Amino acid sequence: MLYWNYFRSGSSICTLVLLASLLIMSQVITSASDYWLTFWTNQEEIQRALRRNNTLSDNSSLPFSFGNLFDDIDLSLENKTSESNINVTMPPNLLEESGFNLTFLDDTDLIDYIEATNGGMLTQRVAIYVYSALILGCIAFMIMRSILFFRVCMSASRIMHDTMFSKVLGTPMRFFHLNNAGRILNRFSKDMGAVDELLPRNMLEALQIFLVTIGIFVMIGIVNPWIMLLIFPIGVMFFRLRTLYLRTAQNIKRLEGVTRSPVFGHVASTFSGLPTIRSAKAQSRLMHQFDQLQDGHTSAWYLSIAATNAFGLWLDAICVIFVACVTFSFLILENENTFSGSVGL
Repeated sequence: MLYWNYFRSGSSICTLVLLASLLIMSQVITSASDYWLTFWTNQEEIQRALRRNNTLSDNSSLPFSFGNLFDDIDLSLENKTSESNINVTMPPNLLEESGFNLTFLDDTDLIDYIEATNGGMLTQRVAIYVYSALILGCIAFMIMRSILFFRVCMSASRIMHDTMFSKVLGTPMRFFHLNNAGRILNRFSKDMGAVDELLPRNMLEALQIFLVTIGIFVMIGIVNPWIMLLIFPIGVMFFRLRTLYLRTAQNIKRLEGVTRSPVFGHVASTFSGLPTIRSAKAQSRLMHQFDQLQDGHTSAWYLSIAATNAFGLWLDAICVIFVACVTFSFLILENENTFSGSVGL
């Protein structure tokens, strides 16, 4: 609900629907490009296997197989002219024994015949065109998604800052007696700085990772449905780690905020009483106090960074285990219908 109010303050419902559509479409096109690359690789693998066996995919219309014929024939296409010839070098009486009558007069006739009997497989030209279109669409949707997302976040941050500033100006004097200058400066500097800088970038990364994770699970379900059985226990592990991390990180972040406010308060008080400090020659004592406050804040900040890195390390370890299970499943199951492109996906 908090994030919904944040986005709602910076845009309308139609803009949010458009933003959600761009986020989903960018991930759909990205997953489609990955799947198309796998499909294209599998098609090339099939065609290479057919060429290795020296057979065409549709041999029913021919009275013989090309297997023995292409082993002894060296076909070389000369320069492509309007009526280019095919030079054939073969042992004597090979054509008579095979019952083959060479009727191709032009190299384009041979290419067209191979493409016509290709068993419905796509040519490299069509595959390249489709893949290029998917890549261009992915780039276009990602650019539009990022621009619209940051525009919404900038509008929400501007409205939030104006509302916060107007509330502070309209508050009674009792508020300033209960809250020192360091706490107020902390809210306007550190907290609003996080809303302006860290929140949009981290939120976009979180949404992107969430959509990419869904796309990965869909691709894995298409390639090897048995791996979907591992998603539930891994999801439970992710949820438990998230719960543990949030409980710890919130307390650490609260401690970091508590230790940061005295630093700002000390700096503000020092600048306001600078003539008195110099006349009393108390610079060294105030510097020592500032160092102690800064050390306390740095300790809490370092603890927050360590907790975040530890959480990321455990998540990466679980992902490595999941990827290893997916990879070795192709070796354990020994499915002969699995292509190398599907394994790479």
